[in-house]
Amino acid sequence: MTDEPDTLSYHGLHLLLPVLLLLALALPVRAGTPGATSPHLAEAAKYRLEFDNDLFVGSDNQFSSGWSLQYHSATSRSWDRLDSPTPTLARLGVRLPGLNENTLYKRHNLSIGQIIQTPARLSESRRIENDVPYAAVLAVQSTWTAYNDEAFQGIEISLGITGPAALGEPAQNAAHRVLGINEAKGWDNQLGTEPVFNLNYMRKIKFYRGGEASGLSWDAALDGHAAVGTLFTLAAARLETRLGRNMPRGFTYYPDPIGHSMIYDATLAPPIPGRSSQYVSVTGSAIAIGHNLLLDGTVFRRSQRIDKEPYLFMLNIGFHYETAAWGAHMDWTFTTDTVETASLNAAEDADNAFGTLMFEWKI
Repeated sequence: MTDEPDTLSYHGLHLLLPVLLLLALALPVRAGTPGATSPHLAEAAKYRLEFDNDLFVGSDNQFSSGWSLQYHSATSRSWDRLDSPTPTLARLGVRLPGLNENTLYKRHNLSIGQIIQTPARLSESRRIENDVPYAAVLAVQSTWTAYNDEAFQGIEISLGITGPAALGEPAQNAAHRVLGINEAKGWDNQLGTEPVFNLNYMRKIKFYRGGEASGLSWDAALDGHAAVGTLFTLAAARLETRLGRNMPRGFTYYPDPIGHSMIYDATLAPPIPGRSSQYVSVTGSAIAIGHNLLLDGTVFRRSQRIDKEPYLFMLNIGFHYETAAWGAHMDWTFTTDTVETASLNAAEDADNAFGTLMFEWKI
């Protein structure tokens, strides 16, 4: 057995998934399709399943995988009238700054998810000092958002745990057994048990739109985002662009492997609600990172760490298909180096790249 990362078995799958998405895009959707009546998927209560994995780019190290199951409430003009399975929690939105303008739609979002990080040499059981540590985070998130087609504001709280209780080892090795890949041997060296807390704030402003709204159109928005907590402390500025046909109003969603961005849905019904929407999104980000638990280690105890890069640039490219009742999305994310290369294991990737597959459906 070699020390090379276990990536070859992934290639067929990471090529197959985009093909399946393209086949979905080819399916015709008529105005009379069930679910095409109001409320549209964009404004209705919905579930979303998000799956993040570096298998989409033929890798299996640094950020390895993540998933989240999300609930997004139907939009409402008032927090008091917003329908949610956790009404008391949802109505805290009325007390949050910037989220109560009458011109903005309100939405409450709930999520549970997990992220997993591994070093490159999965076959080694010893602690690998010159690589990223084994780490997993299991967390729940609550997000309050207020938006229209011009502006967006959101606040998110994340609560979770890292260490064996985050179930990284059984989750990763179960997936490896299903895919016929060698199991990771070094999970005894993972970051220790510790609670995780994060507070995130995001604001978006749409500054440009062109084309014909019901036909081919495009728009652009600026995004400012800050996070403080034991998982991530960072500040980010983003430029978001979209191009497509019958695009939903509002703003695109930027995939979030827990705590780095936010869980939210900020779309409104497209100009022709009974027709499908097809569009591409391209987002560029500049990020300054003060703390990253996955690289800096745990906060309340000494643990393995690796020197990180304090600044990075990130590019996200997404392909989106939505009907009045369901949607499918495929995103690819690429970064500049996230860790310093001087002491990095030669088998490890200095940058971070992964794909995100999402499905959402109206309740």
